[in-house]
Amino acid sequence: MNGVDTLFLLVVLAPLFVARWRVSLLGLAAQGVLLWYASGGSTPTFDDAWAFDLVDFLVLRAGLAPGLLYLAFRRPDVPDRNDVIPANLLAWMVVVLLVLVSFRFAGTMAPAGPESGRVAVAATSLVLGFFVLATQRNVFSQIIGALRIENAVALLEAHGEGAPVHPAARVAQLVVLAGAIGLYVWYLEALAARPAADHDDDPDVAVVPGEEAS
Repeated sequence: MNGVDTLFLLVVLAPLFVARWRVSLLGLAAQGVLLWYASGGSTPTFDDAWAFDLVDFLVLRAGLAPGLLYLAFRRPDVPDRNDVIPANLLAWMVVVLLVLVSFRFAGTMAPAGPESGRVAVAATSLVLGFFVLATQRNVFSQIIGALRIENAVALLEAHGEGAPVHPAARVAQLVVLAGAIGLYVWYLEALAARPAADHDDDPDVAVVPGEEAS
């Protein structure tokens, strides 16, 4: 496992144990930067693939997504604390178990190979993203989980050595990602604009981090 994959694993795990929504956004930004390095973006070639990676990883994942989410939540009524996973020993043990299972899976899929570490980190990020989605019902944490899953898939693709993706397909991918980010931000702002009484009528929706549905 190389240095980029190790750092990616750390920024995936850290926000799970540091219950601050700003740390979660910082983790997403760091993942975008590391994806940029994993794809070879630090060695500019100035071709189509390099430009697409620049927009995908640095502009959208590292900049636009965490930046817009930060602006949407930078309000006095938003508490600093946000548990991305349940704050209890059982949830932490499940995280450790998922990491171990993911590395075991990678050892089976790519035994003693150079790609074993990459597969392990991507699998860890993927299952932890699903774990966040499965255990949290506030909208912010669910968005964080969805973006974690997106980044896990991108990490696996960033190291790929298969046939190059057609530019039209890359454009379509970027449009879908940008649309998803826009939808997330719009939905958050729409929920925040609803009267407080409406929130009480919907027990499955928590509008802001740390808000408990009643």
